[in-house]
Amino acid sequence: IDEKRDDILNIWLTQGGEVFINDQPLTMNQVRPIVAPLYSASARRLVVSIRSDRDVPYRLVDEMQEQLKAAGVVRVVFATELEQRMTRARR
Repeated sequence: IDEKRDDILNIWLTQGGEVFINDQPLTMNQVRPIVAPLYSASARRLVVSIRSDRDVPYRLVDEMQEQLKAAGVVRVVFATELEQRMTRARR
């Protein structure tokens, strides 16, 4: 998913509710009208990758999912990064 491919649409959500699609700032209400034609034009091959950090309120992620559902998108992934340092409790 991290490869640059034509059939992946990256959506970033920020803690403050900002939305970026392929680095273009948008409002949440602009997501459906932008994504729906892209999804149709790709013959439903488009994969939408939602990226955010752990501080983004879940209500924003849920709202994004609703926008994508309204656009007819069924191929959605949640991209995360593994923590660089894994700590383990010592006994």
